[in-house]
Parts: sequence; structure tokens; C-alpha cells
Amino acid sequence: MSYMLNILTGLTGFLLVGVILAIAFGALIGALELFAVFANFYLRQKRRKFRNIQTNNGCTLKESVRIFLDSNDMKDVQIQIAGFWRNLFFGCHYNPKKNIFFMGKRIAESRNLADTSLGIQRVAKAINYRHGSKRTKRAIRMQTVIPFATFLIVPIILLGVLVDFLVYSDFATPNFSVIACIISLILFVILAIMSLQGIKIEKNANKTAIDIMEQSKFLTDDEMEEVKKVYKWRVIAYVVNLIISIIRILQLILKIFWIFAKKKK
Repeated sequence: MSYMLNILTGLTGFLLVGVILAIAFGALIGALELFAVFANFYLRQKRRKFRNIQTNNGCTLKESVRIFLDSNDMKDVQIQIAGFWRNLFFGCHYNPKKNIFFMGKRIAESRNLADTSLGIQRVAKAINYRHGSKRTKRAIRMQTVIPFATFLIVPIILLGVLVDFLVYSDFATPNFSVIACIISLILFVILAIMSLQGIKIEKNANKTAIDIMEQSKFLTDDEMEEVKKVYKWRVIAYVVNLIISIIRILQLILKIFWIFAKKKK
């Protein structure tokens, strides 16, 4: 009798620890989600504010990009307006393979501080690429991967669930769901690592952009202070994206464990 009592006590303690860990894990995920939501909201507010501030030099983004490309030995780089899909996936960016600097039609004629600072920061990335930074070169090459990897994650999971539903209508053997979750988990891990690398890349590009603008006196002192704030919040955006990737990784790990546990039952 005492033996059974000890077993029940041990199981109760084990379950209690499991419940506490589950609650702590859920609280951690919830806290990270709340921080990500707050940071994204604050970042959007900052962007709106900076888009209402017009630069005093009167240059459009396209003209500003051309000035800094030419003054940094990159006269051979062409500037083109990006098509709809390229602009949707990549935004303002430098393509080293084509040696073309792409930008959206709307921001090409923009004179506000947010778009100008973004364009010059992208020029700074191109300058760092020319100077042989392996980290920057790798990041620019991976531009073609990040957007597609992000958009593929949800369809992959839904496809796994759909196949399991068609093959195993009672979900007794959720093999494809497990495979889909594992593939999505791998993609999320890759995105998290790239976000971590992106923080360093953004900081280097920010420093280069600030240096070339201050040396050329392209903006006023007040405008430079605002630009530094823009760059600061772009780094925060990368941190938030990293946090979101970590949250998604944790959620997928829990989902895989849940599927396996259900399968064993």
C-alpha cells in the first residue's frame, strides 16, 4: 500500500513539475509576443513621424542615391524602378549580380527623411559589399531566400495537415504534419540565425551611411539626429524579428511534441 502511495506521490510531483514548466513556458512565449507587438507598433509610429519630415536639400530619393553612388566610386551602378513583385518582396535594395540599385516607384520621388535615410543606408550596404565584407556579401545574396522562406512556412504546415486529412481522415497517423512542422522549424531556425547576423550587418551599414552623410554635409545637424533615430529603430526591428522567429520556433517545437504524444496514444 505504501509502495503504491509512493508511486502516486511521485507521479503527482512529476505532473506538478510538468504543469509548472508548461505555465512558465507559456508565460515566456506570451511575454515575448507582447514585446514584439509593442515594438512593432512603436516602430510604425516612428516611421509615420519621420515620413512627415521633409529634407531641406530638396533631393528626391533617386537623386540622393545617385549622388552617393557616384561619390563612392560606384558610377557603374544603374538605378531602376523595381517592378511590383520585386518591390513587394525585396523593397529598396542593391542587386550585385545585375549591378543595379532597385527602388519602388513611390519612394523614388520621395523627399521625406524616412525614405531618404533608408535609401542611403542601402547605398551604404552596397559600398560595404564593394569593400569586400563577407558578411554583407552573404546577406545581400540571401535577399532572394528570406522573403520566399517566410511566405513558404504557413503553406507547408497547411499542406501537411491537408495531406494527413486526405490520407488519414481520423489523424491517427499524422506523419505528413510532423514532416511539415520539422521543415518549417528548420526554415525558422535559418531565419532566426539570419536575423541575428542581420543585426550586425545593419549596424555596419548604419555606421557607413552616417559617416558618408556627415562627411558630405548632405543633411542638417537636426536631420542627422533624426536619421540616427531612424537607424536605431531599424536595428530594433531586426531584434523584434529575431524574437518573433524564436517564438515561432518554440511554438513549432511544442506542436511537434504534441503530435508525437498524440500519435503514441
